[in-house]
Amino acid sequence: MSSEQGPILDVVAVPDFLGPRRHTFEAQSLFFLASWIECSERTPGFPLHLACIGKPPPSVEKLAERAGAQVTVHAPLSTRENRCLNKGRALDVNAAAERFVLVDLDTLLLGDPWALARIAPAAISAAPELFPALPTELWLHLYRGLGVEPPTERIASRIAELDLPLKYERFDGEETLLESMLPLYNGGGVVSPWRLGLIRRWRETYDRIQAIEHPNHPRWKLVCLSDQPALAVTIDLFRREGFGFERLPPGVNALWQDVHAEAVELDQVHLFHATAIFRHMPPGPVTREGLLRELARYRGRLWRRSRRAWTRERRLARAFQNTGRLLRAPAKVRWLDARLHHLYEQHVRPVV
Repeated sequence: MSSEQGPILDVVAVPDFLGPRRHTFEAQSLFFLASWIECSERTPGFPLHLACIGKPPPSVEKLAERAGAQVTVHAPLSTRENRCLNKGRALDVNAAAERFVLVDLDTLLLGDPWALARIAPAAISAAPELFPALPTELWLHLYRGLGVEPPTERIASRIAELDLPLKYERFDGEETLLESMLPLYNGGGVVSPWRLGLIRRWRETYDRIQAIEHPNHPRWKLVCLSDQPALAVTIDLFRREGFGFERLPPGVNALWQDVHAEAVELDQVHLFHATAIFRHMPPGPVTREGLLRELARYRGRLWRRSRRAWTRERRLARAFQNTGRLLRAPAKVRWLDARLHHLYEQHVRPVV
């Protein structure tokens, strides 16, 4: 494929440099940009945009310039009550392509982004969420509150597709929904044509959900703190209107669970969603020591996930069946850790 036909896809991320997690966003932005620089020969045709909430720190400005990213600065949209509105600032970038992919900042470009170009031009695309997240009665309450008939479609959770054991039930009966849950998608990577106005409708749906009477259920808090139920409803409404939907290719918005379960090999991963990386960055200026400490924490987190997977597989008497992937997991942890340290040494360390 060639980018001579013009921009293929706008890549948009919205870091928040004003909120309480600004140090996390700075660290995530640095590694996101570093991964983009590392793969720069493969990114023509994919204009990169940072729609920053507040002025970015000098470290991010330097790497953004090297990555060829267009940086814009905006006032926040999120409030203490509605914390997921800042993604709406993606609408304020100077779009160059007809479509976009909106990604979370804890994403790393590990390979060729051209997998995104193979998604049907008119389609919305996202990947199923790992877990059901909400019991069916809360979904029904949500749809009733919106005045919308609940969808009849059910999909398998990602954890069921990967044949991974559930760590623990977040609510009674969650395990029974793994194979058949109301559609719920991961919001860390969403592709859509700009003309559909998906981001605007996603935000409007989120606002409408916040106005629904809160049931007395502990999981309803997730509806208030996450934008993923609103994304699920928005995609469902678009599909009812006849717009196409495609699942993201396996190597796009790939999670550690996808890699561990060998649904996709690391050398086939294009966009890796390193969930929770740098989540515990301490307040104050981002330092080299702090970044290295968080890289070690993330490596340890992946090690623990691998060990827990072995323990759960043994408990279910499936360890022998899955011995190969369990034994190969440590090598994948080492590969990711080496890649992150390479990005740090080559690109991040010089600007921090």
